[in-house]
Parts: sequence; C-alpha cells; structure tokens
Amino acid sequence: MSSGVPASMEIQALGGQDTHTVVYDVHTTRWFSAVALALICYDNVLTFSDEVRFLWPMRWNSIKVMIYLNRLVSLCFISMNAYTLIGTNGPFSNTFCEVVLGSTGQHT
Repeated sequence: MSSGVPASMEIQALGGQDTHTVVYDVHTTRWFSAVALALICYDNVLTFSDEVRFLWPMRWNSIKVMIYLNRLVSLCFISMNAYTLIGTNGPFSNTFCEVVLGSTGQHT
C-alpha cells in the first residue's frame, strides 16, 4: 500500500471481493499478458519470411505503412503491458501514463 492512496480507499476499490479472488485475478492477468507477448513475438517470427518476400520489395504506400504500424504498435503496447504487470518496474510518471492513455483514446 505504498501508492499513497489511503488503505480504506484501496479496500473500497476491491468492490467487495475477497483478497484471494483479487490475487488470483491479478496472477491470471499476468500470465495472460505473458502469453500475449509470446504469441505476438511468435507471430512476428513466423511471418517474417512472408514479410521479406511480399512487403519489402513493395513500394511504400498506405497499405504497407498500416501493416508496419499495426505490427509495431501492437508489439509496443503488449510489451509495455507485460512489463507493467510483471511488477518489477517502478511506478510510471503521470506524464507517461497520460501519453499512453491519450494514444489509445482512453484519456480525455
């Protein structure tokens, strides 16, 4: 409870769930985040030969840009999510969180 939030507010945020359920849900979320990262990396490895064969010789157009942006953005966000959920990092700054939330359209 080192987040600076009073303990009573953290307990209220649980929404009436017991601690065991919350810990189980967090643990499950961490594993699914790791699985998502592994799958996106595996997909990039599997499709790299097709990328070299079909996309690299192609001239730059909107389709090629969208494909590369999709690969890059999804890998970045899944990596950041996995890094955050592992819990070995320090807290992110408010500015960083605002940029990430703003880029995903969740920050108003």
